[in-house]
Amino acid sequence: MKLKNIFYILVISYPLATLNLQAGNKRPKLLIPELIQTEALAHLQTGNLTKFDPLCGDTACQLRVPRILNLFNKNKNNEMLTPEDLRFLSLTYLLTESKTKEYSENQPDTYIEKINLKKLGELLNKTKEDTASLEIPLKRETANLALKCFYQLSKKRNEPNLLIKTEKKTPKADIPTIPCFLSMQGLLDILKEKEVPIVLLEVGTNKIFPLTNSKNLTPKSNDIYAIISGTSKDAKLLTTQNEKALKNIILANALDHPQIGSKKDSSSLQKLLLESLPKNIGQSINSTNATLESALAVLSKYNSTKKDNSKETNCSRKKISSADKSKLDFYITILQKAQELTTQGIHTLKEQFSIDHIFLASQHELAQLITPQHELSPIKE
Repeated sequence: MKLKNIFYILVISYPLATLNLQAGNKRPKLLIPELIQTEALAHLQTGNLTKFDPLCGDTACQLRVPRILNLFNKNKNNEMLTPEDLRFLSLTYLLTESKTKEYSENQPDTYIEKINLKKLGELLNKTKEDTASLEIPLKRETANLALKCFYQLSKKRNEPNLLIKTEKKTPKADIPTIPCFLSMQGLLDILKEKEVPIVLLEVGTNKIFPLTNSKNLTPKSNDIYAIISGTSKDAKLLTTQNEKALKNIILANALDHPQIGSKKDSSSLQKLLLESLPKNIGQSINSTNATLESALAVLSKYNSTKKDNSKETNCSRKKISSADKSKLDFYITILQKAQELTTQGIHTLKEQFSIDHIFLASQHELAQLITPQHELSPIKE
């Protein structure tokens, strides 16, 4: 470990340890053991990025990726990590180390991930009973810190549309998140901007297919990769797809996934979009029952009439800010894309590749994931 990193862990360990976490009316002080912080930083430095992959209930996996990527690049460039950086790093490592898989008796290949309170207690030097009250605050803080970085990156790209903060409903609490389709759009843009190669990993065969076009995409050609794992009805179909077609498959998965939470009765994309706009824009439509087509029709109508100062309609009587106008324009683009994917057939697209997880992996981790001797080939442009 580098000497400078040992030094600043010791300097900031006390203020990090005294941060409050709220759990209902209780305000327990979470002390993250120095050993956890030291181990987390060591894993970052050695590129063990799968050590920062908490279960999905902590916050959507695609929202955590940008912050882990940011920390990886800071370390690579020998930049000092902030106390908040180390806090997030420690929290994600702590939650990753304490997660466990519970397999279904009826479906041996099916499992759900949960926090093992006994393991979490051991890592925090607390009893299982004391740890139970910290589980939700841990998840909520992890989500907030992940979203903070995602918001900052979105603002830099002038995309206020990504700032629809909603709550992911869990049996015990509300976890901050944003609609799945928007976050996936944002993630793909961020990875492209940061020039991070994306590969699809077929679970079972461990074969990988590149999404980002590269002439020399091999397990040793890049520092870091974004891995999108899932299953495929016919993996050979993936080798014939171009980059745009593969992105459509990914976005189709995001559109089919509950936009918030994990239940199928989650609010639809169009409902969330309409409700985030000024009331006068969507007042002529019931957002609860809105279809993609009806929502797009309302927004398109408003977009065409708002520029006509000589006419006043029910949906254009009030002036809106430039930020809301930008948001409106982008929402139309979003709904048009969603409609395009629906026309192609969400089920058909997902048959080609059905996503179950998104995470980051370094060179050596990717090499361990793939089938031995399996070489990557560039995709069609």
